[in-house]
Amino acid sequence: MAKYPIKLILDYINGEELNGYDIDVLENDPLFMKEVINVSNDKKTYNLCSDSVKKNYQFVKFLIQKFNKDSKFISDIAQQYLDSSTDELTNLEILILMCNILSPECNEYIRFKTLLFVMQKREEIDIEATKIDAQKNDPSLLNDIGETGFLIVYDDFNTSQIITDYFAKQFLERLLDPEKHTFEDFLHTRFNSLEELNNTPIRTYLIEYISYYDSMLASYISTHIQLLEETLSKIELIKRRWNTYPARLESLKYHRLFDYIQKYFEAIDYQCSYSEDEMLYLISEELGITSTTIKYDPSMSVDSEEFEETLEEVKQIDLTTMPFKDLSHYNNIRNIVIRFLSANSLKELEDIEIDFDEFTAPTSPNVLDISKFVKRPPHRSLYN
Repeated sequence: MAKYPIKLILDYINGEELNGYDIDVLENDPLFMKEVINVSNDKKTYNLCSDSVKKNYQFVKFLIQKFNKDSKFISDIAQQYLDSSTDELTNLEILILMCNILSPECNEYIRFKTLLFVMQKREEIDIEATKIDAQKNDPSLLNDIGETGFLIVYDDFNTSQIITDYFAKQFLERLLDPEKHTFEDFLHTRFNSLEELNNTPIRTYLIEYISYYDSMLASYISTHIQLLEETLSKIELIKRRWNTYPARLESLKYHRLFDYIQKYFEAIDYQCSYSEDEMLYLISEELGITSTTIKYDPSMSVDSEEFEETLEEVKQIDLTTMPFKDLSHYNNIRNIVIRFLSANSLKELEDIEIDFDEFTAPTSPNVLDISKFVKRPPHRSLYN
């Protein structure tokens, strides 16, 4: 129920006499000014408020939520509040609200997101410090603190669901999907088929999985189940793409290895007696992947004369008589190919990086060793 009669509010809005009321007192009352703005829907009324009202958290929060479409206005009043406030809890809430409302493309979002990032990192540093202290003085506490340390967050901010929800979502994403593709890879490694995934009570499964790493976070999410909605939406998208995963994985393998073979030749300044295609298809023949290589190689067509010529030239190559320099390149490229083909997930593929500054045309028996990527089997001739 409103504290002030509607007639008084309308009289103030219309500039009428305020019988029995002091206008200075009213404009210094956040509840009155909130009711005025709620009735008038006029954000300019903010300028009539006293400084103390502009520093009132509940009043500023009300304005941010009411005028959430006006990014400039809410950014200005939020920044004005932050500039005057030393309350960590309310400052965090304002930053979270602003980052939830503003578009990530706008400058204001970047500013508030940066401030939120700093405050979040400060809390995470406190969590790590607590873990270190527990490890030193009472290791049994580490299990209570959990992987993410949500227990510490809850202890610090349990009076604010805005903040605890925010950290719970951040930590949930960190456990399930820390980087691009990892959640999709995660599901494919744990479920053998789409049918198995569909038959699994997924909310229960996720909470049990989270509990393995952080029991406090799992407990909180189980009582705030709406925090799983974004994750459940991701799962639905992954389900729709489930049957395409093997093909996407295979396609990425070959396109990345094509790219790296080209980079290899650029790194050695093409100081090789054989072309990229000849090396690629020589290795493909040995590994029994020629048909798949052709499938993803945009420069090749099985009906083209170039393709026939390349395969014919490959058949004439004998590794036992290949010059040392070329054999070195052959082994380096072969190991690169095997490295990509051995990857079992999209994330693993994207993580493969090779420093091409190391690749130079060998001039001595000091052949480039990339066994750190793949253990190299003994050389053998492709053709007897």
